[in-house]
Amino acid sequence: MFERAAHKPGNDASANNADLVKLASAGSSDILPNRPKSRDSGAHSGDSEQIQNLNLWTVAVDLPATGRSGLKAGAEQKIHSLDELAKLTKGKPIAIVVQHAIDLPISGGANGAMSSHNIKDHSVEIERYVIRNGSKSAISTFRSQGMAEDAGDLVEFAGKNYPSSHTAYFVYAHGKGNRRMSSDAGETKVSDFSHSLRQHLDHIGKKDIDVLVFDSCLMSQDGVASSFERVAHRLVASPELEYNDNIGRAYFGQNESAYVKMLLNNPRLTGEQLGRAIVAEANPAHNNRSGADRSSYSDFYQSTGTSTLSLLNLQQSQPKIAEALNTFGLSLQQSLEDTKNRRAIDDAINKTPRFGSSPGRYSAAGVYQKRDLKTFAELVIRAVGNGEISDPVQRLKTSAIAVLRAREHLVEAFYGSHRPVSGPEGVENASYDKIGGISVFLPNKLFRSPEIEASQLSPANRLARLLESKSEPGQNADETLLKQRLIGDIEAVAPASEEIKRLRLDIKRMGDKLEPQDYERTREEALQLANELVRSAWNQENIRTDAGHFKEFLQETYSEETAPELSADGWNQFTKALLQARD
Repeated sequence: MFERAAHKPGNDASANNADLVKLASAGSSDILPNRPKSRDSGAHSGDSEQIQNLNLWTVAVDLPATGRSGLKAGAEQKIHSLDELAKLTKGKPIAIVVQHAIDLPISGGANGAMSSHNIKDHSVEIERYVIRNGSKSAISTFRSQGMAEDAGDLVEFAGKNYPSSHTAYFVYAHGKGNRRMSSDAGETKVSDFSHSLRQHLDHIGKKDIDVLVFDSCLMSQDGVASSFERVAHRLVASPELEYNDNIGRAYFGQNESAYVKMLLNNPRLTGEQLGRAIVAEANPAHNNRSGADRSSYSDFYQSTGTSTLSLLNLQQSQPKIAEALNTFGLSLQQSLEDTKNRRAIDDAINKTPRFGSSPGRYSAAGVYQKRDLKTFAELVIRAVGNGEISDPVQRLKTSAIAVLRAREHLVEAFYGSHRPVSGPEGVENASYDKIGGISVFLPNKLFRSPEIEASQLSPANRLARLLESKSEPGQNADETLLKQRLIGDIEAVAPASEEIKRLRLDIKRMGDKLEPQDYERTREEALQLANELVRSAWNQENIRTDAGHFKEFLQETYSEETAPELSADGWNQFTKALLQARD
């Protein structure tokens, strides 16, 4: 379950959480001067001039991952929740411009029924509308020009037609940190996405977005922060995966309607105040739709969509963290030249919490080698202090301390639950409330070894390891997941062993219906067969083939994570040296 956790002491706002909640929920009548009443008009072309001139906030909400990209339920929930706020906008100096991909059905389903998008048809329609002055009004429907261009066009349109003192931009899509983003309209590089926003802001003469919120996985990463430094003053994002509860509908990532409601209750919030209030909202006591049914899925993972959330002050602090990372990376690269140092650094990497460990094809080493910057710097300082890393002139220690100080200024507010950070490495004290709020690409030794990775992921090897674990009924909290993995690996090795396939039903019942003696007998029989497969020529050939595929994947990941326009050059040199290091 997802437990409540307070903000970390070093990153608290001047007001505490209670003050933030009070501030965000204050009635607008308490903080706005008296103003003339205006007509209740809907379409933007007929809006009252008085209301338009009094705009304090323009909020652009971008929901480009509505249908074919797998976030349909979440987008539908967010659209519904935002639409319900229409009446609350009456007389408020706020305009909410929403755009979302349309999950258009096409004919041809069974018995004349409508079927969903043909994913081979790359055309995506976007619907745009505005919520303001008490009503919702359609603006336009148009063909997508790609995720990045659609985003930039939204921000330009909202800023041009509904000018205001402050601008917020919320985007709900798939994120992979430095690597890329994706939606119904396809994928985009982070640098292309930020460039589009900057270009369209320039069109309307706007300096920046006050608060940019990524309701996406893994976007609180060094390269993302660097890329949006000239686009947004403050950025809200999570270094970890965000979750959607498609069964119980208790949560879908973050809660944009709650953020908008904060502004409706108190339109005079500053960008910093809004950002801090959003981070406080990540607490599961807040980011959960009341009355929603709990599902086994949500209980298994957590009770909210965000285990951790960060507010980054980009314009004041991002240059400092980039400079500190550059120096830290160069110092680490130099330390790698010593074998003892290299092994100690590898040990520190393995002990650093890794984000994005959702099961996937390359899950033994981890698809994402994004790790917590704060923990890693602290571990390096500790290793220098106890003599594990030689640092005679204290260059490495000094640069690590500089990174920690720069991070404190960059991460303006932070929320982390007490829930353990995911990851197979068995890291020390790895709970979200102890991390630092921003990640860096930091590949461990296993990830850098395609042959080891392929062996780890071999179905026969995985099956043998699972069976060797001797998990007894009632002793494993993840019994359901364990059984699913057993069954999946058995199916994977079935072409080589029909005998293992015949054991499938017995193993499926492990943990709930088999008596202890039957459970043990079945496990031993399956383990014997699995070990035979581990040694077989069939398995060795699979490992060789997968090692080749993983080597290609590693090279692709490295090139995306270390794009020169994203990460500090010194840090990139360090990770490159890591990949080339050999004991």
